[in-house]
Amino acid sequence: MQLFLQSKFVSAKSRGSYCIGSSFDQRSCISRTACIGTPINGRWTSWSEWSQCSDPYGHRSRMRFCSNPRPSEGDFQRVGSDFEITSCDDISRLFHSQDRTWTE
Repeated sequence: MQLFLQSKFVSAKSRGSYCIGSSFDQRSCISRTACIGTPINGRWTSWSEWSQCSDPYGHRSRMRFCSNPRPSEGDFQRVGSDFEITSCDDISRLFHSQDRTWTE
């Protein structure tokens, strides 16, 4: 029986600061075929809460991760973005219209 050791560095496919997990993977295998394995396709997590709007004319953002489960090397690319940004202006108009007292 032969024992194989597979080691590899995993690089970020997206923005590195949002990557989850280790950057190094190591497995002990009985055969080379067993080391390859079946790719695990990751899925998106739920979106985070929107960030706060400190300025009515600023922006807010939210993010999600492809870590549900964490994908293995060779998985399919995720469809969609991991980051969204929107204007706070729409929110401020909504709040201002509710705060007004209308008189005749």
